Amino acid sequence: MTRDRIHARLLRIEHSLYVTVRAICIALLGLIVIAISAAIFARFIIFTPLNFADPLSKYLMQWIAFLGVGLAMRRGEHVLVSALSDRLSLRIRRGLALAILLAVAGLFTVILVYGWQYAMSGLTSSDPFVFGVPMVIPYLSVPVGALYAVVQALLTAGITLTGPRDEDPLPHAATQGI
Repeated sequence: MTRDRIHARLLRIEHSLYVTVRAICIALLGLIVIAISAAIFARFIIFTPLNFADPLSKYLMQWIAFLGVGLAMRRGEHVLVSALSDRLSLRIRRGLALAILLAVAGLFTVILVYGWQYAMSGLTSSDPFVFGVPMVIPYLSVPVGALYAVVQALLTAGITLTGPRDEDPLPHAATQGI
């Protein structure tokens, strides 16, 4: 398989994953809006509080936050101090970008392992306010989000390695397409 075909395939995989995770986050945000709107309506119109709405919204927001790490990484929207790297040659910047991506993948691998262990501790507990949902479900947001971040970092590294040599490997969010 040629370098261009590998690059194109990595871009397709990365885009499909991005679209899927983005759709999940949008759906979760919609559920938050529905839950909070229902809670406001119930509390102030029919004077019956919905005790599950606040914790449910927190759990959904937790999922959005951890999945959003990979989404932000994909678009280059995390904090990036480029004062030093802008002065380096394109070849050195490419190496720096790959080193950063591998370090990020390593960090999120550690978060994945410890997040999984913590999530499994939630198998024996539940939240009585949210219909007795097992706590493993909100806790799984950490390892699942970390897994997506690892995959995104590795895909981005692969795209950087197989991409055009004259392309800046550390794009700024404003110049990178959706």
